[in-house]
Amino acid sequence: MSSTSDISRWDLAAVGLIVALLYGMAAPLFPETPPADPVLEALKNADIERGPHLYGLSPLDISQLASIADEHDRSVGIASFPGRESLRGPVLTRANALQSWLSKTTAEQASLQEVGGGWRRVEWDETDATSPLTTPSLSEAQIRVREQGNDTTESCTRVGLERFQCDRPEWAFTGRHRAKVAGEFQSCIWSHPLEGRTTVIDYGRVSPAPDDEVYVLQTALDDRVLDGPGAVDVDVRVGDRTISHRNPSDKGWHRLELPAFDEPTRLTLEISAETVGRRHFCYRFSTS
Repeated sequence: MSSTSDISRWDLAAVGLIVALLYGMAAPLFPETPPADPVLEALKNADIERGPHLYGLSPLDISQLASIADEHDRSVGIASFPGRESLRGPVLTRANALQSWLSKTTAEQASLQEVGGGWRRVEWDETDATSPLTTPSLSEAQIRVREQGNDTTESCTRVGLERFQCDRPEWAFTGRHRAKVAGEFQSCIWSHPLEGRTTVIDYGRVSPAPDDEVYVLQTALDDRVLDGPGAVDVDVRVGDRTISHRNPSDKGWHRLELPAFDEPTRLTLEISAETVGRRHFCYRFSTS
């Protein structure tokens, strides 16, 4: 009898231990679903090929976003703030204020919304004319170079969401850049003219500007090369119309109001210069 009782007690203890172990394992195997994390949600929705992209304001923002993406095995496009006219996704930051990272005008059009974990999302006044949804996007463009004097063309290589390399030198690209214009660093599309060639930027069929407005092309040379030789020429093709625009070697933005259109219309820029040395040229779109 006593041996049977001892065996029963050992059996019961073993069963109890197994139950306890199974109970302890159950918690990590079936954890409670955590609340949605806006930063992880933004990473989940970001797509390096087509957008939306994901942006930070400071180098630290970008580094931390990249670390989070790596930790969660997300391959996404994370970049510094490119300017509102070309945003393809949310801007996330750990900064407490915008003035240190944005121009005064841009900061006045934005606010910060807490999203948790010390992160804030930059919110925009969507009535502003430089809303990212109201201007042509380089991410949708095709870019090639054409030999001057004939129709021979060669496609530029896409090396990022909004960057195309058109020749071997590092500066021979078309893409997002920050140039010093009228004394202030501003976001624009860099497209340095190439010797003996024309850079053709084909935006495809572009939707009409909203609210009965028209697109405005703004062009400039970087303040630091204004003593360089010669102007930069831009032929703008809107549907079957061509408008010639010349950016002289002087300070500030030069505006060209484009013809209005009320249905999707092909938009192409052709950029060239007789003298290409130190022609640090960039452009951007707005509406008016």
